[in-house]
Amino acid sequence: MEYLKLLGIVIVIAGFALKLDSILIIVAAALVTALVGGLSVVELLETLGSNFMANRSMAIFIIIMFVTGTLERNGLREAAAALIGKFKGATSGIVIGIYGVMRAVFAAFNVGFGGVAGFVRPVIMPMAEGAVTATGKKYMKIIWMS
Repeated sequence: MEYLKLLGIVIVIAGFALKLDSILIIVAAALVTALVGGLSVVELLETLGSNFMANRSMAIFIIIMFVTGTLERNGLREAAAALIGKFKGATSGIVIGIYGVMRAVFAAFNVGFGGVAGFVRPVIMPMAEGAVTATGKKYMKIIWMS
């Protein structure tokens, strides 16, 4: 019965595999995990509130979550794909390689540069797909799981 508490992980994997809205996936997984784990909605909100007061960096996470959701709704993916499509020599490998180098540089200064839900899925993946499309080749949809 303890494995039922891991249902949130299944929701995240299934949601990203189905390419649903990333913010909705994370919120749904959090709610399901809390409810299955024995927390009521009020207890969940109390826990989030007390953790927010104890750790102010949670505000940055919440702001990034709302900004990412708003940008995705207003065409961030299409803009990223169109931008990279203008660079004729860009390939998906180059785009992902530059992202990896940038992440390493930021990590050297102990600065988080975004993970799958916050940066890779809404920005890097469409840029990589745009690079492949710009070359005129057919491509297989890339599913980001890491």
